[in-house]
Amino acid sequence: MRKKSKTLLKTLMYLLIILAPFIFTRSASLTEPIIIGHTCTNISQVPEYWINKAKTEFRISYGHTSHGSQIVSGMEVLMAQSDLYSFNHDGTDGALSLHDYEPSGDLGNPDRTTWAQRTRNLLDTPGCNRNMIMWSWCGQADTSEGNIDLYLSLMNQLEEDYPNVTFVYMTGHLNGSGEEGNLNLRNNQIRNYCIANNKILFDFADIESYDPDGNYFLDKDANDGCYYDSDGNGSLDANWADEWCAVHPGECSSCSCAHSRSLNCDLKGKAFWWMMARLAGWEPSTQAHNKFYLDTNWDGQADNTKTFGKSGDIPVTGDWNGDGNTNYGVYRPSKCKFYLDTDWDGFANIVKSYGKAGDIPVVGDWDGDGTVNYGIYRGSKFYLDTDWDGIADIVRPFGKLGDIPVTGDWDGDGTTNIGIYRGGKFHLDTNWDGLAEIIKPYGKLGDILVTGNWDGDLTTNYGIYRPDKCKFYLDMTWDGKADIIRAYGKRGDIPVTGDWNGNGNTNYGIFRK
Repeated sequence: MRKKSKTLLKTLMYLLIILAPFIFTRSASLTEPIIIGHTCTNISQVPEYWINKAKTEFRISYGHTSHGSQIVSGMEVLMAQSDLYSFNHDGTDGALSLHDYEPSGDLGNPDRTTWAQRTRNLLDTPGCNRNMIMWSWCGQADTSEGNIDLYLSLMNQLEEDYPNVTFVYMTGHLNGSGEEGNLNLRNNQIRNYCIANNKILFDFADIESYDPDGNYFLDKDANDGCYYDSDGNGSLDANWADEWCAVHPGECSSCSCAHSRSLNCDLKGKAFWWMMARLAGWEPSTQAHNKFYLDTNWDGQADNTKTFGKSGDIPVTGDWNGDGNTNYGVYRPSKCKFYLDTDWDGFANIVKSYGKAGDIPVVGDWDGDGTVNYGIYRGSKFYLDTDWDGIADIVRPFGKLGDIPVTGDWDGDGTTNIGIYRGGKFHLDTNWDGLAEIIKPYGKLGDILVTGNWDGDLTTNYGIYRPDKCKFYLDMTWDGKADIIRAYGKRGDIPVTGDWNGNGNTNYGIFRK
């Protein structure tokens, strides 16, 4: 495909401000259980907002011995990668406050009740500011049903006596006894109680039962070291963590992980922050709720749907990697950041900070190199970055305060130009001189602007999306009349356009919150 055809698929974005209330719910008022297991380790799905909110909300004391340290080892791995996951004793410099090994002991050391009394002593200490308590096992969960009942009773009584403190239940680490072993029965006893009574459970054993791809190993007698019986002969002759890391080079840490492999600690550290975000109010089922619905063949049906972004995001579309296909992304005004997906996997491969509060994002191929870059419109000026370094390489005054920016290749030369929409008219600059060489009346009050190469002739045309009709009205010939009218979407949707299949023609879609 010619470079020009790749550059014509640049399109506008549309500004939508959505206010989302964020509500923190204590464990004492949970209406459903929070179970943290092997499905809670993809930390890239957890929005930064909720991590930061958790660091602000909680002050933790965590009692454990060697096995329990696996969680903290995994947390240290994440902290080394990003300050977002920082923690320290006092919670300084925006970190989470964690009093590690406090109180001393674990759920079975020195006996099965001392941990509860030590918790009370801590919380009753004048000036104690701890509002979250965690305790882990170190082998003692492989016990009698009565001893587990004792654990559950003591935990529940603590919750009743200290309603402003969040308590986290925990299962015991694997020991190689498999699905039919006593340990799994006792862990299931804990799970069933937590599910039935809306408790918070960090399912230590469940995380150890699966590799990151979801392959299950408890039925192969997996143990805490990630060893399992690969051939059913009763010998733990393979290690799922070693196997997974071998085929995923660079994705496993080399941390010191007590009794286990580093991957086990990595997963538990990630699950911990997933749990913290949940406790701060994050709802995974609704956070990634924004979705692109893209029509690739003008039939009014969504041929491609992609979940991406969150409340308050502004959709942007462009050929971020120069391969001839338009990809999607969002601009997050709360962060002044572009989050761009280059490979349709639903994750941001490019994250770039740009602009400041109140700016309107724009995208286009400013230098004609076949790749779409970003920019912003502020007041009456375009600030355009041509090389992804976060600095405006092109600054152009055009329009006046209150105008709506538009971008497109108005003359078909392979370079995106600027323009504005004011009072029902497009004012388009074809040569970067700050003057409108093209002025076209189109649309009416309340319409949302769209631009695109509707007929594949290398020139960007204009159009509108009428929200009350849920219809696109597209002008292919610059005569001010709609040559294409397509019904698509529903009220509240935001229109997007792009060459979704790389055939040289711009198609349409919507972004639905």
